[in-house]
Amino acid sequence: MKSDVQKLMQKFKDTDIPIIEAAFVKVYLQKKNIFFENSRFICSYLERVADRDAELYRYIFDSFHFGQIDDLIGIFELLLNSENKKMNGMIYTPYHIKKYIIEHVIVQNEIPKVVDPACGCGSFLLTAAQFLKERYGLSYKEIFGSYIVGFDIDGHSIEKAKVLFNILSLEEEGTSIEEGCELHTVNSLQELSKKTYKNRYDVVIGNPPYVRAKNMEKQVKESVKLWSVVSGNVDLYIPFYQLAVEILKLDGVMGYISPNTFLQSVNGRGLRNYLVGRGYKIAVLDFRETKMFQDISHYTCICLIFKGKSTYDLDYALLNGESSLDKYEFTTYNIKNYPVNKEWRFGNSRIDDIIRRIESQPHRLEDYKIRNGLATLKNDLYFFRLREWTTTTITERTEERRSP
Repeated sequence: MKSDVQKLMQKFKDTDIPIIEAAFVKVYLQKKNIFFENSRFICSYLERVADRDAELYRYIFDSFHFGQIDDLIGIFELLLNSENKKMNGMIYTPYHIKKYIIEHVIVQNEIPKVVDPACGCGSFLLTAAQFLKERYGLSYKEIFGSYIVGFDIDGHSIEKAKVLFNILSLEEEGTSIEEGCELHTVNSLQELSKKTYKNRYDVVIGNPPYVRAKNMEKQVKESVKLWSVVSGNVDLYIPFYQLAVEILKLDGVMGYISPNTFLQSVNGRGLRNYLVGRGYKIAVLDFRETKMFQDISHYTCICLIFKGKSTYDLDYALLNGESSLDKYEFTTYNIKNYPVNKEWRFGNSRIDDIIRRIESQPHRLEDYKIRNGLATLKNDLYFFRLREWTTTTITERTEERRSP
């Protein structure tokens, strides 16, 4: 699909991206025989595809095929330009990752209120809505009106989320939710730092933005400083962990997929200290050196935080090689006594403990003045080559010495 989108972008390079997106939506609706004429919101959205875009519409209709709504989400991601991805950290999350996280965080008997603080076009929330419908027997109008909340700094992404939510409702139930959903265009790090959001949600899910400190806009850099886990030049995803914990109810659950650098990096020490200090039960599925996202250099992990369980236990599983989300084993570590500002190691627990003990010693080699010894310049005296002697050779030389 990626190459097909690239060909389209080259052919219609003078057409604005929002018009191309709307053309894809129109084709999706028609190919799936979804009746949308009673939805004022969708009809208004599609008005941007004018008669002059007939060639674009026909090209998409003939070149693209859709299996499910996630295919449309994938196309939205492919239409993002590289600068937008770099500045806002927008990355499409594969369906099987979303499904795993949602199945492990939406486990309540009561219907949970679910929030994504960096929702983008609503991919995670859409999958969560499908799960809520199946588990609790709700309509999408009820789900999007009362149990799904999304925030994002990019207004265009929020618009796409509204479009996708309406399409899902139209496709599966034949009704439009119109404007009846909680989607907000805000700087989440700034807005959700307010006390009114504290302990408010049952579940936090998402794929927080992957943006390095050097690529952050000035406004975003200022909002990052509002969070205590920030130390040094942190990546943007790190304060979203503290944000999730703060807005969760006391028995809430968080499920993220994010870079795994916070486990060991210097700029992740603030987050590690924060989590150790609170003792929440944590589960980490580390993809380590397996890339889960095309064209993205980050290595990632799934992280679940159970705010209602203060056990200091961290369940760790390394997923690479033959490991997968269907086949893995957790090893449990107690992080209560992990030293402050030190990296978290998860391998052989006995070796890890020895390394931590060495690192926590009060004296280090750097505390002592270590200098070079005398330089004799007699390398020939001290450096020599080893000669290999076979058993036969040694025996022969011994016999020679014994002969009269």
